[in-house]
Amino acid sequence: MTTILMTQALQRQGEIWHNILSSQNLTVIWENLDADILTVLEGMETAGLALSQLLLLDMGMMVTNPYRFCQVAQSRFPAIPVVIRAGHDRQISAADTAPTPKGEDDGQRRRRYRGSSY
Repeated sequence: MTTILMTQALQRQGEIWHNILSSQNLTVIWENLDADILTVLEGMETAGLALSQLLLLDMGMMVTNPYRFCQVAQSRFPAIPVVIRAGHDRQISAADTAPTPKGEDDGQRRRRYRGSSY
């Protein structure tokens, strides 16, 4: 059975993710934001348990910077994909929802929409 290890900043979002994943016959391990996920994985490995096949992590991780975590996790557990979400990001920028004009890529659209010259 596929196991997903996740953290979520918001209880309701965590419940939604848990219900969706569980409904697909996936095993979900839901850790707190202050959990050291690398230590959790190492503990699973030491105990002879099957490791998670996916990490679904919230940007609000308290133990380490999520980008640094990815670097370390990729070197220590390269077979486990990591998905990082922003659970507290409640506002979607207009650049993310605006249609892309024909022939324009996303980067061009974002620069045009933000008025950036770079």
